[in-house]
Order: sequence, then C-alpha cells, then structure tokens
Amino acid sequence: VLTRAESDALADRIEAHFTERGYGLWAVELPGVTAFAGFLGLSTPRFEAAFTPCTEIGWRLAADYWNRGYATEGATAVLTWALEAGG
Repeated sequence: VLTRAESDALADRIEAHFTERGYGLWAVELPGVTAFAGFLGLSTPRFEAAFTPCTEIGWRLAADYWNRGYATEGATAVLTWALEAGG
C-alpha cells in the first residue's frame, strides 16, 4: 500500500509519461462494479536491461479484481489500441 505522498508521486509520473510519450497508464473503471479498480496501459520502463528501451503493457489492479480476466481483457484492448495508433 502506498502512502498518500507515494500515490501522488505515482500519479504525477503517470501524467508526465502521457505528456512526454502520448500514452501511459489509464484508470480502470468497471461500470456497475467500481469507479476505480486500478490502472492498465502502456509504460516505458525507467531501468536499463538487455531488452530496453522498450514499451510494455502493465497493470495494477486491486486484489478484489484479480482472476476475473480484467487484466487480459484490458491488455488485449491496449495492444489493439497501440497497433491502430501506429504501434
């Protein structure tokens, strides 16, 4: 669990990523279930590794929403969006 300051800093990094790259992590809303289940989208890792630079599909969902297919459904939608946007 993040502190308020850590959560605010994460939100600031996500917003800056959108500004810099034109894509990022979107809030996940489940209509009729919850207004906020977590986030999912495209991210550019800040660390260096043999496979970087790269863009990854990432997600973080609250535990109540695990094992329901939301991450798979969302990741598929993100990949479709990225390919249609010019990948």
